[in-house]
Amino acid sequence: MAKANSAQSTATDALSKANAAQSTAGQAMNTANVANQKADEANVKVERMFKKAMMK
Repeated sequence: MAKANSAQSTATDALSKANAAQSTAGQAMNTANVANQKADEANVKVERMFKKAMMK
């Protein structure tokens, strides 16, 4: 019985760590999405500036 309890405890700990890793990965994905959006916005501004410079 002690080994079963130990195995259950180990499995519970592993599940907790997996959930924490999933949460961290989700936060990283959110950060990457925000960074990508900001890069897209900056790219639009650069394209506009380039077009204005080419018209001069």
